[in-house]
Amino acid sequence: MIEEISADITAYSKQYERQLFVIYDLGFIQNGEEFRRDIENAGNVKVIIVKH
Repeated sequence: MIEEISADITAYSKQYERQLFVIYDLGFIQNGEEFRRDIENAGNVKVIIVKH
């Protein structure tokens, strides 16, 4: 999933100044804070994780 999000960040950053990813987690993400922080380090990216 991280690879897919990274590809989206690269592709959409040319058109959009900011990006928001909403992830519906079925329990696979072990450390949500670390997961979110790693992705948000890419710039104007915000990640919201919704736990099931």
